Amino acid sequence: FGQMPDFAAINAIAARHGLPVIEDAAQSFGATQEGRRSCAASLIGSTSFFPAKPFGCFGDGGALFTNDDALAEKMSMVRNHGCKVRHDHPMIGLNGRFDTLQAAILLAKFPYFEEEVAARHRLGQRYHQLLDGVCATPATLEGNTHVYAQYTIRLKERDALQAWAQREGVPMAIYYPKCVHEQPIYQPYVSPGQTFPVSEKASKEVISLPMHPFLTEEEQTKVASVVRAFVERD
Repeated sequence: FGQMPDFAAINAIAARHGLPVIEDAAQSFGATQEGRRSCAASLIGSTSFFPAKPFGCFGDGGALFTNDDALAEKMSMVRNHGCKVRHDHPMIGLNGRFDTLQAAILLAKFPYFEEEVAARHRLGQRYHQLLDGVCATPATLEGNTHVYAQYTIRLKERDALQAWAQREGVPMAIYYPKCVHEQPIYQPYVSPGQTFPVSEKASKEVISLPMHPFLTEEEQTKVASVVRAFVERD
């Protein structure tokens, strides 16, 4: 929910098996790992500009990043109907061109992006302090920075907390109630009886608190007080 995974380990495994690595940086855009920026840790980096993401436009959008010139050319062709020269289509493509208005919005926001990343970091640290000893809070891997696309905590009574917070006028979101292997489309690839207990447990316990760079201390204190009141209600 805002930091990069262990790319040294991931890239090493991929290299042993001759596999390309595509980084999903939809929520980690702006984060770093050992000084390397998100979207620059593998063959292809991808991110989302959906409004709820760290660097969001006002609609749908996204981008791919690579240092491979030939691959960059192919990706550019795919997004434009498989076309490099107008009316000449050497490959199958799609209409994936970024809307001009959304691009203009991002260009206007970009000069302030680092300030927003810093604000997210400050808010994340303050949530840590406010919720210390109350619930499990996000941990940052050594060598990483965190942009807190979401500030996600863990509680066994996650669903009850969400209902409690709703009554108090505080929105909290459950983003991924199902694991990937539980989705119908992936069932043919899961062996009979195969389980992923760590993922399954996390999917039933995580809940995300309000987080954006313009969250005020008063609002944040209210959110934390609702979580604390729920945990200490008995």
